[in-house]
Amino acid sequence: MKKRNKNLGFTLIEVLVVIAIIGILAAIALVSFTGAQRQARDTNRKSDLRMYETALVQYASKNKGKYPSYTGGVSLPSLCNTLDLSNCPTDTEDSYRYRSNGTTNGTATATEFVLWSTLESTNDADDTWVICSGGGVGTYYSIPAGYECPDDLNMPEPPPTQPPPTTGPSNTPGPTGGSLVCGSECDPDIWIPQCPTGLSCLPVGMLAIYSCQNASCPGDSDCICDAKTPTPTPTPICIPGGYPCDASGDKGYCCVGYVCEAGRCIGVD
Repeated sequence: MKKRNKNLGFTLIEVLVVIAIIGILAAIALVSFTGAQRQARDTNRKSDLRMYETALVQYASKNKGKYPSYTGGVSLPSLCNTLDLSNCPTDTEDSYRYRSNGTTNGTATATEFVLWSTLESTNDADDTWVICSGGGVGTYYSIPAGYECPDDLNMPEPPPTQPPPTTGPSNTPGPTGGSLVCGSECDPDIWIPQCPTGLSCLPVGMLAIYSCQNASCPGDSDCICDAKTPTPTPTPICIPGGYPCDASGDKGYCCVGYVCEAGRCIGVD
């Protein structure tokens, strides 16, 4: 007698593996099919806009070289009667648009126009296909802002504007050509009439010599202007007796009843 083979079926693990493989292949096929559909719709959009462009050129040939004026933009299918089109292609997304210069809407007074339609098969949902009256054609990263042809057709979207980088205290330009540093007060021989943007001028001591303070400095230290060249002398201040001074008045002037002698404000007898 022949022995019966008990291993004729599939194990549960084998069945699950096969199902998983089929699912992966189906997902890949679905994505590829969806992408192909989007590309096909975009191809139709480009062809439809070319047809509208031809109709606009024919319209201009009958109206002294002028196009229909719609400065605020209008749906292209709504121009069917104006352009004498018997067959007006439409888009499932209603994205066929027209904008021009000119005067009164609906009159043949425009000299420039742009046509555009939203695209599906690109990496950016905001991408449009643009056709310009001057001959420009291509992909644009947004809806055209006006009736003039964008200068950067077929160019990638520019990066967003970045705020100026936050510079460290050692390399931020100071108001007098020095740099902002964390440390002690400025050289008392240097006047700082104003601080750079983002810093506040604070008086240092009774002489009211100003430093540029920045809260980003660690601890209790101040970011101050390490000035390298003198700046214009501000309005004179009153220096009390016993404090440093000089005859030129660069550090201010001694208070009433004091004179500057030997670098100090000395009381007058």
